[in-house]
Amino acid sequence: MTLIELLIVISILALVIVVSIPTMKGTYRRNRLAGAGREFALAAKCARRQAILRNHTTELRIQRKKGLYRLSLDPGRKKTYRGSGSSLEARPMERVRQLNERKGDIRFESIVTAADLKEEKGDISKISFHRDGSASACTIVIADADDRRMTIEILGATGAVRVHQGSPEEQEAVYGPEEERDS
Repeated sequence: MTLIELLIVISILALVIVVSIPTMKGTYRRNRLAGAGREFALAAKCARRQAILRNHTTELRIQRKKGLYRLSLDPGRKKTYRGSGSSLEARPMERVRQLNERKGDIRFESIVTAADLKEEKGDISKISFHRDGSASACTIVIADADDRRMTIEILGATGAVRVHQGSPEEQEAVYGPEEERDS
């Protein structure tokens, strides 16, 4: 193998890498949006499960502007006490998560509650999960910097959580109105 052949092979590999970098970046961003949506859906499923197991209401609070959500396992009490050796230690019964580690990259775009069929305008939205497994029905849309969207639906009667690519409008354009899909 000569030096010229080796340089040709290296230049071809470099060209392939340069061409594939934009594609890899787009895939990485899509995966981050999907990961953030799945993580939020997992927190909602955890809230429902804990409401049933603990036999009392749990809440998932969303701070829209900051991109935070809080899973509050006992919203009526601020703290609970657990035994730790010989002393009792106060620990808050909530977990706070960031929708995305990079601020502004992935955001809550809209939160629509089914109870009053309107988009919540305030900064903090609350989803309650009840001891029978039901929940406050809502539709949450998250979006990334490239305006790709993901929809998380929480069904009121069962508390089930569904995750879809795209916004509700995009889903309706592709599959038709939900009433027609269910029949």
